[in-house]
Amino acid sequence: MLRLLLRVDAIASFTLGIAVLIAAPWLADQLGTLVGAVWPLGVVLVGFGTAVWAVQTRPQLDRRAVWAVITLNGVWVAASLLAVLFGHPSLTDLGTELVIAQAALTAALADLEFIGLRRASSIAA
Repeated sequence: MLRLLLRVDAIASFTLGIAVLIAAPWLADQLGTLVGAVWPLGVVLVGFGTAVWAVQTRPQLDRRAVWAVITLNGVWVAASLLAVLFGHPSLTDLGTELVIAQAALTAALADLEFIGLRRASSIAA
């Protein structure tokens, strides 16, 4: 189960990152932010997706690497919510809703990864 969750995380992050990079000008306009703020998010998502893919392809999952994925997902959720609450007053209603929705989905995925990690008994320390 854990390997599948990591694979979903990797594919979703990478795909969203590519979409953000391709549609950055349009997306920035729709969300009420600057293109210069959107591009780095795309780059981070592509890099994160690539790293998570590497973690899940190992013959035996590394517990520390999985913890890093879960932790970084938590940081992403916190940063997203802080951006909505304090950091970005120009977000459109759509922008606010999308940031909150992706944070909720990321939190749910991180929670499932945590549950999967706890249940996994054959993961390298």
